[in-house]
Amino acid sequence: MTDRVNPPFENFAFTIVQDGEQRRCLRLALREDGAFDVHAEKGSAARPQTESDTVLAADRIQRFKDALDRLGVFGWDDQFPSDAARPNVRWTLACVFKRDVFSVASRGGNAVPAEFDDLLEELYQLGLPRPARGQRAGRAGGAGAGAAGSAAGLPFDLSALTGGLQGASPEDMQAALKDMMDNPGEMRNRMREEFRSMSPGQREQLIDALTATGAAPRSFWEQFFNGL
Repeated sequence: MTDRVNPPFENFAFTIVQDGEQRRCLRLALREDGAFDVHAEKGSAARPQTESDTVLAADRIQRFKDALDRLGVFGWDDQFPSDAARPNVRWTLACVFKRDVFSVASRGGNAVPAEFDDLLEELYQLGLPRPARGQRAGRAGGAGAGAAGSAAGLPFDLSALTGGLQGASPEDMQAALKDMMDNPGEMRNRMREEFRSMSPGQREQLIDALTATGAAPRSFWEQFFNGL
């Protein structure tokens, strides 16, 4: 007799709304056959627009759940605050492991958990619609280094960014670009750590300089360094 394998959970839902973006939502639901229905949509709750409806095997959803376990997502606080100085964002996450037995939920504003970007990447892989800002930045890059940067998960035009950086040798710049494309998550975290170590005045100067390169608008850099 084959042992029955417990599903990773029964239902999972994530919704996010950001300034200038449509509401985006991803829902996962356990089917009777053990697979999962995966529904992605965007737009208002009253008039949602379906982006995709797929069915994924339980082992794929188990890998997703394991990734969230490693990020500590299921141990997040119930509520996270908002900071009026940052761009507006609202999000909710809910997971039912066993109906009427155990579930977790978390919601918040723009003071997000440190692992929030990593959670989003996991959700994007399952079908959560990406923000239009990231798509525009990728398209603006064209061919070459900018397009490669977008494909590697960096939501800005690397070719424009490099054009505005001063004081680095070509060899150093090529090494930095390769590092960013090979390890976008690690480079992002390193940039944020460096940003946090700066004084408020230095942070403003850095954001001004990056904005001046034309790689991305100021709102992007503010969100990038503040972990949104």
